[in-house]
Amino acid sequence: MAAFSADEPSARPRAARENRVLAGLITAYAATFLICDLLTRKETGIPLLWPANAIVAVGFLHLSPRRRWALWAGIQAVGVAIHASIHTPPLLALVFMAVNSLEIWAMSLVVGRVTSGRLRIRSISHVILILLAVLPINIAMAAVGSALANTITHVGFWNYFPDWLSCTALGMAMALPSTLVILERKPLVARSTSLWAHVSFLSMVGLASGLAFANGGTGMPFLVFPVSLLASFKLGVRGAAWSTFITIAVATILIAQGYSTGTLTDAWGDDARFRITQVFGVVMFFTCFSTALELQRQDRLKALLVRRSRISHNARVKAQAAGQAKGRFLANMSHEIRTPLTAIIGFTELSRRVENLPPRVATNLDRIHSAGEILTAIVNDILDFSKIEAGTIKVTPQPINLADLVESVVQMFVPRADAKGVELVRKFDPSADARVDLDPERLRQILVNILGNAVKFTQQGTVSTVLSYDAAAGRALLEVQDTGPGFTEEEQQQLFQRFSQIGDTPTREHGGAGLGLAICRGLVEAMDGGMNVLSTKGRGTTFQIWLPAPPSAAEPDAPFEPSVDVGGIKLLVVDDNQNNRDLVRTALEAFGVELCEASNGSEGIAAAAKEKFDLILMDIRMPGMSGRDALYRIRTDGGVNAGTNIVAFTADTLFDPVVGCRDFDGVLHKPISIHALLNCLQEQLPSQQAA
Repeated sequence: MAAFSADEPSARPRAARENRVLAGLITAYAATFLICDLLTRKETGIPLLWPANAIVAVGFLHLSPRRRWALWAGIQAVGVAIHASIHTPPLLALVFMAVNSLEIWAMSLVVGRVTSGRLRIRSISHVILILLAVLPINIAMAAVGSALANTITHVGFWNYFPDWLSCTALGMAMALPSTLVILERKPLVARSTSLWAHVSFLSMVGLASGLAFANGGTGMPFLVFPVSLLASFKLGVRGAAWSTFITIAVATILIAQGYSTGTLTDAWGDDARFRITQVFGVVMFFTCFSTALELQRQDRLKALLVRRSRISHNARVKAQAAGQAKGRFLANMSHEIRTPLTAIIGFTELSRRVENLPPRVATNLDRIHSAGEILTAIVNDILDFSKIEAGTIKVTPQPINLADLVESVVQMFVPRADAKGVELVRKFDPSADARVDLDPERLRQILVNILGNAVKFTQQGTVSTVLSYDAAAGRALLEVQDTGPGFTEEEQQQLFQRFSQIGDTPTREHGGAGLGLAICRGLVEAMDGGMNVLSTKGRGTTFQIWLPAPPSAAEPDAPFEPSVDVGGIKLLVVDDNQNNRDLVRTALEAFGVELCEASNGSEGIAAAAKEKFDLILMDIRMPGMSGRDALYRIRTDGGVNAGTNIVAFTADTLFDPVVGCRDFDGVLHKPISIHALLNCLQEQLPSQQAA
């Protein structure tokens, strides 16, 4: 038998609790003995109601070995005293006390084993299992006791056995689970645990029981169940257990005193009335206990829901914080990487324009410029993938000619394919020569990735671009077919995973960040389209893309041709990086642009206050005063440049002039090209100035 659980408190509080349990058990045993033996005892000496053994059996499991012996000695003393007071023959009293002791010890052993020493019940099925495990002990002890009693009184075995078995079995069915619940060290949480609540609700149960078993045909048994259920609802499973004990105690006293004829039919004798009352108690306990368990289950579910909601909220907050940290990290890294890239790409582009360069120098400049563009593409891929993951990617449909756009992308790869001896094949259906609404930049980005991979991995054979358009469904269909190495089914599962590359080993031939196809799928899904891959190892690969592309009634925008006749324009460049300012000066002075420089926000404000400029390029991140603060000062000071267009000149590709700062008139992302710089001038300046 397990006297203690592993999570018991310290020794002193445990000893104090055991002393209280010991005193309570001896008192309960004495009270039960008196009520049952004095009020329900038959001529054979067998009471009609006997829950005392079950109460003590459960009590044994909650006591240390020393206190178990103290409890056993106490109940023996009570038995001797009561049997002497009611003049039970000594030998018969000895039989009763010996059989009761054996039954108590046996039930303790079985209950401890069935509950695995935890001494708690959590379901009706568990209660039934315990009762079925103990019932054979009741039968065996009833048979032994009846046989021994018959040898003393010679009144017949069957005059003892039915009464003995019914009183112990019914008493066990009612008292054993109730006592387990009451003595449980860590009971199910009650809905109200104050002393006043216990007294109030249990008093209501006692009053309802008195009315239910009252005399004179005025009994109201229907009161017992709702009041007991209310006590169980408010007090939990202990409320169900105490309600059962109180109801049975009140009913037993009233029946014994003859106050139950209004409730129980006169045709029944006292034996039947007591047994029916015990059955009523067992049914009431099971009903109330089931209700309390279900209510407690709902309480646990609610507590679990609250806990999980709190965990979910905390996880969401952490995820948002992580997302913000990632965004800040990407913005910082973008700025730090793009700032030197601006100088690398810009100055190599200017140097390549110099005439009569030695061939070796020209080749080296081409390599530097190409490496800079590759690094820029990798940074752009990482940023685009971050936007896709965050769900902030923007899709802006515009009227385009579908076939023309795809053809322009294919033309980009002609030199590379020719150098490898790979044939680029176009299979455009006549239906593809249509004006549709699609985001040209996103479609171009998808095609560049897929066609670039096809040309990169195909060593010989063809790369075919198949294009058709379903005007009725408003859907564009695109396939890119190659005769490259192809992929196994396992490799196909990795194609769209981020930072994943097939043949990702130290000896792999091709570079890249492994984000291209993941970005393509994200862009396609952002455009409400779909993407699929068909491939056989050694026989090539086909990428299939379908995109919603409703027919466009609007004419496509005319191609933008930047003007280079910008002589005489006055431009203020505010940037803390000397290389960036030198690059803009070197690029634009050749076109006659008058340039003024400022290395920080304060210098920019001072320069803007002195003379009128046609355009201001303002870096966002600068020491001391940021570009945003400098812009606000220029706008609000009311100087000559309060109405001048100010363009954000930034290496942060996550910067949006509408969201980030509404007062900027545009954004020029670093690294810049001379073409992009001239485009910016053309867009921002009045037509008569840029013409």
